[in-house]
Amino acid sequence: MASTPDSAPRPGGRRDQRRNHERLLQAAVEVFDEQGVAAPLKDVAVRADVSIASLYRHFAGRDALLIAVYEEQVSAVERAAIAILESSEGSPQHRLDAYLEGLTTAFMRHPCYPALAARGLALHPARTVDPRLEELLEELRAAAEADGALAADVTANDLVMVPTALVSLVGFDQIGLPGVWRRQLAIARRGLRPEAAADPLPSVLPEA
Repeated sequence: MASTPDSAPRPGGRRDQRRNHERLLQAAVEVFDEQGVAAPLKDVAVRADVSIASLYRHFAGRDALLIAVYEEQVSAVERAAIAILESSEGSPQHRLDAYLEGLTTAFMRHPCYPALAARGLALHPARTVDPRLEELLEELRAAAEADGALAADVTANDLVMVPTALVSLVGFDQIGLPGVWRRQLAIARRGLRPEAAADPLPSVLPEA
């Protein structure tokens, strides 16, 4: 059956859809950074310069948008972490310090990240970490432990969670105190060393 004017595909229609999809994801990150992940979706649509109906054509609701933003941001952080780990040189301690500062800096670009990650993990718990990142982190952890720069009970996952926890300090940058997060990172770094491991670390799992 011949296409009618109403049913014929619009030239560039798919390209427009992709562009709007990308604009919505970018707008969502900006709005979530400013207002939190509970921000009104209409604010995301306005920031992306699309209608709220267009937003819902791309994402069924808030959860679908959160998952998409979470996937995009986690992938970006993983790429940044891999780049840092692959390019760092020197002693294991120097590489560990460069990694922790570099990843914290990457996280600090988006204040919404902790809440976004918590919600994203709840909505999409099956997501797996990039195998290359896991490999590089374990190599760094083992080298730092062998070099006496890291306590034996610190895990590769801890090396991700420490920078993540510091994102809550991003507000101090905005009031002229940019050194706050670096100070807290230095304190955390002290706690990762073998001499600080006299007391056992608590488990992340609930007690039986």
